[in-house]
Amino acid sequence: MAGTTREAGIMDEFSNRDRNVFVIRLPRVIDRGALMSRYSRTASLDIRTVYDREFAGNMARGADFYKRVFLDYGDESVAELVTAQVGVQNVTNVAAKVMEEVRIGISFLEKSSRYVRYDKKATDRYLFADYESIGIPRGLASDYEDHCNRLFETYSRFLPLLLKEVCAKNPVGEQRFLSKGKEIGYDALESGEREVAEKAYETAVRARVLDDVRYLLPASTLTNVGMSGNGRSFVNLIQKLERSGLMECKRISGDIFKELDAEMPELIKSAKNQHGQDLQEYLASRDAISFEPSENAGFPEIKLVQYEPERNAVAKVVSLIDFPNRGNSIDIPETAASPDYSVIERISETRRNRRHKLGRAFETVHYLFELAPTYASFREIQRHRMLTMIRKPLTASFGYHVPDLFAANHDLADEYRRLMDESVRTWKEFNMKSGILAAQYVVPFAFRYPIAFYTSLSEAVYFTELRSTPSAHYELREVSWQLADEISRVHPAFKKLFKFVDRSENNLGRIRSEARKEKKLKELGTRGNPQA
Repeated sequence: MAGTTREAGIMDEFSNRDRNVFVIRLPRVIDRGALMSRYSRTASLDIRTVYDREFAGNMARGADFYKRVFLDYGDESVAELVTAQVGVQNVTNVAAKVMEEVRIGISFLEKSSRYVRYDKKATDRYLFADYESIGIPRGLASDYEDHCNRLFETYSRFLPLLLKEVCAKNPVGEQRFLSKGKEIGYDALESGEREVAEKAYETAVRARVLDDVRYLLPASTLTNVGMSGNGRSFVNLIQKLERSGLMECKRISGDIFKELDAEMPELIKSAKNQHGQDLQEYLASRDAISFEPSENAGFPEIKLVQYEPERNAVAKVVSLIDFPNRGNSIDIPETAASPDYSVIERISETRRNRRHKLGRAFETVHYLFELAPTYASFREIQRHRMLTMIRKPLTASFGYHVPDLFAANHDLADEYRRLMDESVRTWKEFNMKSGILAAQYVVPFAFRYPIAFYTSLSEAVYFTELRSTPSAHYELREVSWQLADEISRVHPAFKKLFKFVDRSENNLGRIRSEARKEKKLKELGTRGNPQA
């Protein structure tokens, strides 16, 4: 008999007691990890019996296990079996980007400046960090506060003006919506469909305007980050924040350590034991910053720095695709007959949508790119963890972007440029008086932020197809088109793989996805509140 309780009305430590797949429900995460680790060292066919024998009634069992195995013997893999969900609120975008560089073992979800308005104050203050909390010297406090307030005040003034302009240029009556499998005009919709269409339109207009006004936000803008990850990666995160050189990150490191010490003390202490300290010293020495900004460095918008010859790349991919089907070892012809290019075409033909990803063979072809997106767009590019990314400190040295909606309005464009030029002067003053790291906080999202990244062909296809959808930010759409074009230029054999790169035009890019969402919410009898 399948059971989820041992006795009626009492929840068991497992979702069932008689099946081979079950959920472990122990209330303490340290005990869950310790129990799962027993798989590698027990002859028992069922760890549920191990629990009954070793853990039941023994509150110290999980902690004792990590003291003995993890601390004494350094078996770090068992630390990955202990997981936690952590919320970090009211941190700057500078600190959030340091946190999110931990690519393996932690999943992040951050408050979005594309969908959340930043024109409202909290406790009579716009949402940017207090100068003391981020290491701005007292002598620069007034300049810092004035600069950030001007950016937020301009954001708050521009927002309603641009909402009105976008509505005027893209009236709801000119939009097309999906109805019964067909795209039709707003006037042809039934009354119930119009309600859905209007809500989708309002959200799409707001998203379009927020896409541009967010360029005004300074890097000191506060955000919230949710994290779900394993103990080993949280140790890595704590150490990374500790050695960042930023006062804010060091404080966050201590706060995370304190909170997790209550959940997994025997494990998390390794972040600060002698082994952890030795590692910290090495990493700090390895990553020491000695950056010297230059005036108008002239970084290209995109540059393909390194790639392998097309024939070698195709031969490698074809050989690896065929590897599971042959009894012999890998044979990648170097000078013999040309590889079978038809295999690439066949793979392309089998894909029906962008969710049909390329196989692992395509992960073996790599490209090194240099890119100069805005800081706003970097924040989304960083979310692609398969990219091996190297970045500089944030500066005002590389120019800034003028958003489309501002450029179309002469008065707004002039005011925006004056504010960005002022930001350059402010950054120079802060860099000289407080140093390169603290000066990052005054730089608006609009400034160019050079990065280098190494990507596989598989990830490049995934990135360009995802970030070119109409609902993506227009800057990322352009980056996606350029990436696909550069790879196709040097490796034309792979051009067909970029099958679902979307180059369509749509002034209100999110309107279709918002309409689908609103329709589903109406069917469920509820609506979400994106501004909550």
